[in-house]
Parts: sequence; C-alpha cells; structure tokens
Amino acid sequence: MHDAAAKALNVERFVSMEYPDAEGMMPQLLAGHEQAYQAIKAERSDLQTGVTLSIADFEAGGEGSPYEEIRHKAYGVWLDAIKRSGDFTGVQVYNLIPIPGTGKPSPPLPQMPYQENGNPMASMQRPEALKHGVEYIHAQTNKPVFVTENGIETDNDQQRIWYIDQALAGLRDAIAGGVPVLGYVHWSLLDNDEGAGRL
Repeated sequence: MHDAAAKALNVERFVSMEYPDAEGMMPQLLAGHEQAYQAIKAERSDLQTGVTLSIADFEAGGEGSPYEEIRHKAYGVWLDAIKRSGDFTGVQVYNLIPIPGTGKPSPPLPQMPYQENGNPMASMQRPEALKHGVEYIHAQTNKPVFVTENGIETDNDQQRIWYIDQALAGLRDAIAGGVPVLGYVHWSLLDNDEGAGRL
C-alpha cells in the first residue's frame, strides 16, 4: 500500500502512521515540521507556531538508571527541532515511568488514593508527571509550554477530582518556578469526538 501511494504521488516514500519504520519516518516528519514553520512565518511572522509532543515522565527508578539517556533518545531530535523552529511546545503527558538502574532501587512512589490494586497501567497515571514533564520540556527548549492534554482514565469521579487538584497544584509550582505555561487543556470525553470523522 505504501509503495503504491509513493508511486502514485511520484515520491520516494509515502509516510503514514502505519508505516512500520519509526526511525525511517523521523527525517521526513522533522523536515515537514521545519518547512511548515518557515512557510507559516513567511506569511505571518507574528503567529505563534509550535509542536505538540506526547511524552512520558521517565524518572530514575534506582541508582544507575539510564532514564536521562532514554528521555534523550525518545524526545531529543524533536526538542532540537523546536529550539530551531518553534515558538512553544505543546505537551501531552499522563504517565510517570520509573526506569530501573543497575544499583539500589528507588523507594516506591507514594500510594495514590482510589487506586485500583493490581493494575500496573493505572499506577503509572500519576499527577506529578505533569509538573515534571513541563519542567523538563522547558529546560530543554527554553520555550513556553502549552499543556494540550492531561488527565486520568477512570470511572471514579473522586479519583478524577483528586488527580486534577494534584496535577494543577504541580503545574502551579512549575509556573512559580519560572516555567512559562501558555495554557492547560484537560483530556475529556469531548476529545474523543476528534475520531468521529475518520474513516
């Protein structure tokens, strides 16, 4: 299918989200972003333009953790692109993922209220990921941050209220610490309408 699309468009390769080679896609995605940024700025130099990254908050899970190298491998090329061609960074962040190390493990993270026992995915949905995520992205790019998605997947409204309060308290701390935050969008049922028109 991808080969046929490339032939029809008279291009070397057709890229889609189903393309199996993520690293092979990266140069084209980066080039597309930078060309789009330059085109927008040529028409409207005053228009703020950025990129949204869906990130996880990788943290040290023990002594000798390679979490910084993992973060750099996951996001480094995009953070470099944003430094060159971006006015802000959009951030989608939900999960905190401790990366084990070669030495003594870190103490376990505090238990969250309303937690489902035995659900490892739910245990990664931690509110402090928002604060850590925006601080990391700003430190790497020196650009303002716009939180384009954050929240928790749960049917428990008490858990959701607790999570939102904690996440926003952490975001306020990041702002007080000097991170320029342009806005915050909470993930909600309405976000699911974005797929309604897809085929």
